[in-house]
Amino acid sequence: MLSWMKHSATWLAGACVLGLSACTTYVDTQVTAFSAWQPQAPRTYAFSHAGVQPQDALEQQAYETTVDGELIQYGFHNVAEQDAHYLVTLDWGTQS
Repeated sequence: MLSWMKHSATWLAGACVLGLSACTTYVDTQVTAFSAWQPQAPRTYAFSHAGVQPQDALEQQAYETTVDGELIQYGFHNVAEQDAHYLVTLDWGTQS
């Protein structure tokens, strides 16, 4: 009986691993920036939320967190939109 349970548990664990691996996705990023860099300019930015649909707010927040982490490494600071020197716009899509 114990051998049967171990065998079943092994198969169940294997099925779970295979099932979860089928749910993984890859993220490919492309960054496009249009600006004449001004070294003396303040390194402040804000994210633009123009055109963000309510159903996309969670995804937008996840991408903003990623971008924010990268910009902080270069000395940029996230501020209110009216105080920002740079306005950052994020856009994404999916392809099959």
